Amino acid sequence: MKKVSLLLYLGALLTGGVQAQSSVTLYGIVDTGLVYSKVDGFASRTGIENGIYAPSRFGIRGREQLNSDLAALFVLENGFNPDTGTQGNGGRLFGRDAYLGLQSKNLGAVRIGRTTNLGQRWAALIASPFGLSYGIGSVTTTFSFDDTEYGGGRVDNAIYYESPKLAGFTMAGGYSLNINGAEVPGSNNNTRLGDVAVRYEAGPVSAILHYMTTRTPGTQRNPSTYLAAGSYDFGVIKAHVGYNRIKNALSNAGSAYSSTALGSLYDSGWVSTTRNDDNAYSIGVTVPVGNGAVMGGYQKLTSQKMDVYAIGYVYKLTKRTSFHAFAAFGSYRDFNANVDRDRKQFGLGLNHMF
Repeated sequence: MKKVSLLLYLGALLTGGVQAQSSVTLYGIVDTGLVYSKVDGFASRTGIENGIYAPSRFGIRGREQLNSDLAALFVLENGFNPDTGTQGNGGRLFGRDAYLGLQSKNLGAVRIGRTTNLGQRWAALIASPFGLSYGIGSVTTTFSFDDTEYGGGRVDNAIYYESPKLAGFTMAGGYSLNINGAEVPGSNNNTRLGDVAVRYEAGPVSAILHYMTTRTPGTQRNPSTYLAAGSYDFGVIKAHVGYNRIKNALSNAGSAYSSTALGSLYDSGWVSTTRNDDNAYSIGVTVPVGNGAVMGGYQKLTSQKMDVYAIGYVYKLTKRTSFHAFAAFGSYRDFNANVDRDRKQFGLGLNHMF
């Protein structure tokens, strides 16, 4: 990542003054590779894909120190597809993040705008060594915080607060006035979201408790998700474990993946008026190996009868460039056809951060 100081840059272009403690950082990730996906009963798919290790993006973040304690900050981040050169996140200009906020060392931070929910922000890499990446090996294949009823992991019109870290604990909460699109008259006509979490980090231990719920117009049920996860770094191996209680779901597991996307997870037909609660489990390990790491994990959904096994490898060529590969296998229940289907996925690619 390359930091660009506004002190000299804007001083040469503008007549206005700039605070010496103001800065803007331009950053990004380009991640692409080859992925093969096959779901039993459907044609296989092989293609160049975006974001095997981390979704490609570029962004600008800025910070101005207002006084010894308080700073103003902003983030504008765009997702894109290096295989086609198109914008990601539904074609939004800044679909990954677009928020303005204030941060105090003593009082915490407030973010206002479009941002990630706390499950995606905090829980993914605690619950699973694969986090949000590696195709169907991602914890979002079974855990629900990235599902469509929660904005696909990101919410519009939100205000979030994050406390300072105290004795290893950080608390956070947020509320969205409409998770996807501008607010319309009548609060009951907007899909609103409430989001709270507490995280603990001290030494080798990381843990999180998370709760999120949405109030959705036109439905008799309001989706909610309860999550608990923890990890422990033994040095030679890091262990991960997670649990997610899914209540009143409106979409199938992994709904962020369409049949043509990286996940290759087809609509299973699981959701109905009487079948919308589930339990998700995740367990995994990260093993450092030289300049890289080997990851292994298992996920399960009980009601949706889904199992996923995955193994992955990342090798750091430099501090900013890495090679990665993974393989994932599993099965799920196709409730539309009333059959069980096997699926598999293999991928390898390259990642560069700037």
